[in-house]
Amino acid sequence: MSIEQKQNEMLQALEKAIKSGNHDYDLCSAIKKRIIETKETCNVAPSVEEPYRYAYARKPEDRENCKRRTRTKLARIVRKELNINFKDHDMAKLQDFLNMELWGKLEYSVNEYEGDDVVDAYMDSHSYAPSCMNDNGTKSRGILQVYADNPDKIKLLVVENEARALLWKLDDGNYFLDRIYPQNYGVAGETMISHAKEKYNAIIRAEIFGNGLSNCDNTNRNLTVTITNNNDEWPYMDTFSYGDDCEGRVVLSNKPFAGMYFTFKETDGGREPESGEICPICNERCDELPFTDNEGESICEYCFDRHFTICERCNETVEQGMTSVVENTSLCDWCYNELFLDCHGCGEDYKKEDMKEGPDGLGYCDYCYEELFTECAGCGDMKEYNEMFMIDDEYFCASCKEELFRICLVCNDYVDVKEMKQFNDGTVLCTNCTPLFSQTKEPLGQIKIA
Repeated sequence: MSIEQKQNEMLQALEKAIKSGNHDYDLCSAIKKRIIETKETCNVAPSVEEPYRYAYARKPEDRENCKRRTRTKLARIVRKELNINFKDHDMAKLQDFLNMELWGKLEYSVNEYEGDDVVDAYMDSHSYAPSCMNDNGTKSRGILQVYADNPDKIKLLVVENEARALLWKLDDGNYFLDRIYPQNYGVAGETMISHAKEKYNAIIRAEIFGNGLSNCDNTNRNLTVTITNNNDEWPYMDTFSYGDDCEGRVVLSNKPFAGMYFTFKETDGGREPESGEICPICNERCDELPFTDNEGESICEYCFDRHFTICERCNETVEQGMTSVVENTSLCDWCYNELFLDCHGCGEDYKKEDMKEGPDGLGYCDYCYEELFTECAGCGDMKEYNEMFMIDDEYFCASCKEELFRICLVCNDYVDVKEMKQFNDGTVLCTNCTPLFSQTKEPLGQIKIA
C-alpha cells in the first residue's frame, strides 16, 4: 500500500473519530487539517512498513520515499511536526482508536478474581500494573484481607498486564466499576468498561467522577456498600473513602457521614490519615514525592521513571519520547538545537562546529558540502554544481562566464576574452578558428574560407 493510500485511510479514520463524538473534537480536527496542509512538506501518514507507528518526511523531497521517512509515535509527530498541543489522555485515546481502525483491533481478555484470589493477584507484582498496595510483595496480606472476606461484594477485574479495577456490588444491588489503573488506560481500560457494562450493567466511575484523583464526595450521588472486616486493617480506597461502623459491619460511602466517621485514604492499613502525599499522575499515596515533572509538580519515583527523563546537558525534566539521542547522549529539544544541526543534505545530526554553511545559508556535513557545492574559478564564490558551467575543466558561475568568456562563431567553444579575435561586426573567433578565414575588411558574413 502506498503512502498516499495510508494517509487517506488515516484521514477517514479521523473523520470517523470526529463523527463518533467520543474523542476531542478540536484535537481530531486540528490533526486532520494539519495533515492536509503539510502534505507537500512532512507528509504525515501511517507507516507503510511498521504497524502502530506513524511516519513523516524531514525534507519535502523525501515525502514519498519510505526509506528516508522517519517512523515514530503519533503523539511526537503531532506535537513537534504538526505543532498541536494536547492532553495526554485525549491523545492516548485517539491513538488507540486510530491504531484499531488502521491495523485492526487489539484483542484483550478480562480476568475476574474474588475472595483470596483478589489478595493473591495484588500480592503478585507481575500480574498487572504495579500497585502501592503490594509494594513489590512486601506489605502484609492483612491490609488486603477485606477483599477476601467479602467475595459477594468485591471482585477484581484485570485486563492482562495492562489495567485493573475493583468491581463493587452496592447496597442497592447495582454494580460499580471503581477507578481504573493506570489513569491513561487506553484500549485495555475501554475493554474492561465494556465487559463491566455488558456483564454487570455496571456504573462506571470514570463516567461520573472521572478516572483521576477526583473528589467523589463532591456530588449528589451517594453510593454505599456494606462489608465485613474482621481484622480492622484497610487498603487505600479510591471511591469509598468514608466509613461508619454499623452493627459489627462497616458501611463504606463516597460521601462523609453525619457525626463520627472514618476515612480510608492511606496505604498503611489504618483508618486515620497519616503522613504521605498522593502522586498526581498515578494517584497512589506515597511516603514522599521525590521527583518533579516537566511542569515542576512533585510526583512519585515510579511515575517519573515511566513518563519522564532528564536531559543530560541541562538536567531539566522532559517527557519520554520528547528527547533526541545523539552520540549516546539524551538531549532536550532546547539543548539539541543549541549543539546540533540536521544536515540539510542527508538529514543526519552533526555538531554545529562540524558543519559548513552552504551558499544558501544552511548547514551541511563535510560529505554533502563537497558533493553539492564547488568554487567558481573566476570569483571564488561557492555555488551548487547545477548552477555552474564547466569551461576548460574548471567551474565558473553564470556571472563569471558572461564576463570572462564568449562563444566562437565556428566551433561554439567558450573563448577567453583575453585570447579571442573579435571583428568589427562583433563576431568572435577563437585562436584555432581565426586562421581559417582570409584577412579581409569585408563584413564577416562575406568572408570566405581560405
